[in-house]
Amino acid sequence: MTFPGMEQLVQTQFQLQINGRTVQTGDIRNMIFDLQTIVDFIGTHFGLGEGDMIYTGTPEGVGSVHHGDRFELYWGEQSLGQLTVVIP
Repeated sequence: MTFPGMEQLVQTQFQLQINGRTVQTGDIRNMIFDLQTIVDFIGTHFGLGEGDMIYTGTPEGVGSVHHGDRFELYWGEQSLGQLTVVIP
């Protein structure tokens, strides 16, 4: 996925589903620090390279996680990835 630009970014919601049930919905307008501030801070203090990911925390809603749970992340209507939890 290429960067869509700030205008579209603030107009698109993300959501997390666990086992097909939506447990989180949010958008970047609800973040404590705006995206540019976060990118600038990390780039200055730690460095950023192509393909790096920044984890900023999440809105409320996830709860406990169990073996076999299937997570899927959506950006608007587009699925960006999924994972299945394996707890040995």
